[in-house]
Amino acid sequence: MVKNYSLFLIAFIIFSNAWAQCNPLTIDATNVVCDDSSSLVVAQNTSSKLTIQHGANNIAASWTPTNNLWLDVTMTQPYSGGFVTEVYFGNSVSFASHIYTAEYSISGCPQPITSQVIMNVDGISYETCVNSNETIADITFSNYTNSQIDFYTDSSGTTIANSNLVLNISDTYYVSYGTSCSLIPLQILPTTPLPEVETIQNFCTQATWQVEGFTNNGGDLSDISVCGKNLMWYSDAGGTQIITNPSTIILSDNDTYYVSQTLNGCESGLVAVNMMETTCGCIENQDIEGASTSEVLEGYEFYTVQINNTLTSCDINNTIYTDINNQYAPTTFPINDEISPFSLMTPGNVSPAIPLQKTSPFGCSEYAIKINDYHLDSNGVPKIVAGASDTAGTLVKEFIANEVFSFDFSMLFFDANHQYSERPSIMVRLYDEHNNLVQYKCLVSNQECPFIEISGTINGAYMPWSKESLDTSSYIGKKLRAEITINDCPYNVHWATAFIDNLEISNAMSTNSALGNLVLNPILQAGSYYENCSLFNEMTTGGCVSIDPVISPTYPFQICGTYNLPTGATLQNITLEVKAEDYGYIDVYTSNYTSPSPGTFCIDINQNDITAYGDYSVKVELEYISNCSSTPTFHYLTALNSGFKNCPIAACPTDMVGCSILGSPTFDLTTKNVEILANIPQANQNNYTLSYYTNQTSAESANANDLINNISTYSPPSLPAQVFARLDYNYNALGVNSISDCYDLVEINLNSSNVLDQIQTQVSDLVYCKNDATTVMPEVDLTEKNSEILNGTNSTDYFLEFYLALSDANNQINPISSPTQYALQQMTQDIYVRVAHINGCSMITEFTVRNHKMFSVNAPLQIEVCDDDSNPDGYYEFDLNMINNQILSNYQNLNIAYYNSMSDAQSEMNPLPFLFTNSIAFNQTIYVKLSDSFLSCENILPVNLSLVIPELNSAINPIPVNNETDVLLDAIDSTVELSWESNSNDCILDETFDLMMGTSSTQLNLVQPDISTTNFTVQVNDNVTYYWQVIPKSSLTALNSSTPIWQFQTESLSTENLIFPELKYYTISNTLYLDIENNVIETVSLFNLQGKRVKVLKDNESAQAEINMTNLATGVYLAQIQVNGKIKVIKIIKR
Repeated sequence: MVKNYSLFLIAFIIFSNAWAQCNPLTIDATNVVCDDSSSLVVAQNTSSKLTIQHGANNIAASWTPTNNLWLDVTMTQPYSGGFVTEVYFGNSVSFASHIYTAEYSISGCPQPITSQVIMNVDGISYETCVNSNETIADITFSNYTNSQIDFYTDSSGTTIANSNLVLNISDTYYVSYGTSCSLIPLQILPTTPLPEVETIQNFCTQATWQVEGFTNNGGDLSDISVCGKNLMWYSDAGGTQIITNPSTIILSDNDTYYVSQTLNGCESGLVAVNMMETTCGCIENQDIEGASTSEVLEGYEFYTVQINNTLTSCDINNTIYTDINNQYAPTTFPINDEISPFSLMTPGNVSPAIPLQKTSPFGCSEYAIKINDYHLDSNGVPKIVAGASDTAGTLVKEFIANEVFSFDFSMLFFDANHQYSERPSIMVRLYDEHNNLVQYKCLVSNQECPFIEISGTINGAYMPWSKESLDTSSYIGKKLRAEITINDCPYNVHWATAFIDNLEISNAMSTNSALGNLVLNPILQAGSYYENCSLFNEMTTGGCVSIDPVISPTYPFQICGTYNLPTGATLQNITLEVKAEDYGYIDVYTSNYTSPSPGTFCIDINQNDITAYGDYSVKVELEYISNCSSTPTFHYLTALNSGFKNCPIAACPTDMVGCSILGSPTFDLTTKNVEILANIPQANQNNYTLSYYTNQTSAESANANDLINNISTYSPPSLPAQVFARLDYNYNALGVNSISDCYDLVEINLNSSNVLDQIQTQVSDLVYCKNDATTVMPEVDLTEKNSEILNGTNSTDYFLEFYLALSDANNQINPISSPTQYALQQMTQDIYVRVAHINGCSMITEFTVRNHKMFSVNAPLQIEVCDDDSNPDGYYEFDLNMINNQILSNYQNLNIAYYNSMSDAQSEMNPLPFLFTNSIAFNQTIYVKLSDSFLSCENILPVNLSLVIPELNSAINPIPVNNETDVLLDAIDSTVELSWESNSNDCILDETFDLMMGTSSTQLNLVQPDISTTNFTVQVNDNVTYYWQVIPKSSLTALNSSTPIWQFQTESLSTENLIFPELKYYTISNTLYLDIENNVIETVSLFNLQGKRVKVLKDNESAQAEINMTNLATGVYLAQIQVNGKIKVIKIIKR
């Protein structure tokens, strides 16, 4: 099929009007890609200015249609009609075609003139049928024949398209034609449009239907709603694998199938339809379509009943409409039957006089269902039939709910304008699986809007098609039943008929409603809700989440909703009713609503408004006035929702653990009461009861067979195990009737635990090393044993307490308050440790603290040896056992080890052998580590190793001292004992001395050679000055320095030197007492008879003096007393 214009091509087609002298003017366009006089093309991303020039000026024109026309080049101001001198075309999709007509006036022309332009964007198009086998040779467009067009397969024009090339939908070629149109894109489009279908289709499996008690089969391909003619399904995108019987194709999640339609023998392209399984919204045969009437009506039930003056309009509580005795179940339905109770209707108007379609105009419809009869005269005008029965017909449809249930309907009636309750009406009711009414709407006939009076009648009217919606969000995934009833006037003659189409499950309310919409929003959660641990079975099905009641809201809270009034209606009032089970509607709120925004309302609920415990539902009623006639009429919209609950809410209890070290444990379940009741104020807890069960099912049904009676000493048959705590109201305490399905349920896990099995029961002693020098007991850190006690377990899971007595640990009294700084009371102390796990298990272990006196070596640790070989080099093999012997002489049971450095000793790395050659010449310090082999006290001390080279030095410290002038001689043999000290080091072991002496320092004579001692006695004269010298000698080495010469002067021990008549002296108890008058005793010296001074009192400077002779041997002594520089000697006898 050839189309003479195509998308995105701008062509100017100028038509002559009837006035030859007033020819149509040319429409000029800017930014054209192809300026051939019969075919112009513009690019999609630009705007094209359209003008009509007459003479030197653009003339004003009115353009139709107005779509994609703008007043400005930036295309921000849409053109909406009227005369303008220029418009801009743009913002269209690629390969779209637009025909515009401009109307304008020219001076001198008696009638308006019109010009037309065809606007195409980005290129031209050619339409063909799928599988038509047309080729390039068949293409023509505008005024060009095939031979006048050059075809290419690429945009650069390098590859010529073969004339035999078969056309495929969506192929693009490039054409050149005319004088200036080069390589213009040409797209191949389908002649037949695609069928209309949602590309994602939800379906339900047989298992989903069965969960809610349906016997329906799972969804198959024939259930998919597609708007089109002569549909063909394919299993592949290429359209090569035809599905001849779609009803045999059972749908699976994520399947994709492809559908086309055929018109006039020309097949369209394919639409890919993806299948998505759902469990939250299922309805069978929703669009009332099928290959046969039985297939069309599958899943529907129908009822008809004679009214007989017994029913009233909108009688929502009457069940006679669907009484089983009134079921209408013919094998087939008639088609377009006016007088039968039910009929299938096909597209077309009811009659030429009534412009009302018999099927829904919203979407594609082949059939609608007519409920109740109607009667028309020969002109197609409603009439009254004498003796006709007054009936009510009901359509029943069950489904699995999503958020919204909707259907299309229209109404035709003949009304006598009786009072409100006696008129025909249409009513829709929704019931849950327990036959509770959950939503409803009703509309009573009248001669007002939304009804339209039928010309030629007095009381005949119809209502155009509308889409009605009811909120089902509180029942998502649950089974609901819709009942749509149309009733005649309760009295004879006057009748009403409804047409029903497209029953749908969706998630959005309709905005095209003749009845108006009223929806109660879910109550926002303003308070507590069931905790995560709750096992209460809320309203969920197959993973669907319904909008459930709020649980125990915090007051005040709001109940809000939205509404759409019918055409011509005015809101009068909104009334809210709160219903408590077993109490009826207990609170009514009238005219106290707020309107946060148009079409919304909110009503506050306060604590004192609610007087009972339990489950509350909410109903709102909206009253409006229909203002379509001279006499306003009151009407109502009603909506319900699941409301809110004041039910018990349990807090989450922690698990319970029985300790395996105690054998088979028992559990005190009453300890969990405080945890479960934690959400409830203490003062109100008597209004609740707690019971414990061995399994969840029994807890949910309160089955006494599995009720745990011994809750304080419960012993499960095996571990691990679970118990289930059920929290109910105490209805006796509250004084109200019990409420079903208003409780909470939580699980408590019972386990045995081996968390103490790894705890150390034999803990080593905690030893502190006490310094010998102090008597103060140390502060000890008892927690040093934590790691050993916990023995590799997770320390964060345990709590340790320390006690001095086992009974205190058992009773958990008097714990040590500061275990990290415990002041030890005695040398050995037993400590008891209570180890508690976070799960409640505990045990007691113990250890001993010992305060051990730490060993200390006061003498310096050193070894000094002589490097006395012929070539002293400072190195020697030391025997460290010498140090061992020194240490072990005072301490037993010590471990001894030697190290080169302090760090090696601390880390016990690189110990030294006991036979150790120093690595530093002459002097080296090493370290000995001493540790108690039992109590683990330790100390590290330095050990000095020294090598000494033999040194022969001059003697020192002579006696008499050098230059002494009062050396007394032995009174018997006039001798003096000379003594000195060796100054050579310890390496000189064979030292001897030569004694030299004389009265002149320059002439000394050898008195005695090779003296092996350090003293020698010589005979001298008194009152003579002597010089003497001691010369050391050794075979190891020579004298290191010159030898000093000493001197002394002798003095006689005679007592006749001087007489002190005033001197008095005496001895008492080994003490010599001296006293002199009018003078000062300066010095007193005692000598033995060998001339050796044995006592001296210097610098006395007093008239008295005392010398203690206790430590002197018994014998005769000479006392030399100096007074004013003069000497007196007396003889003293020590007894």
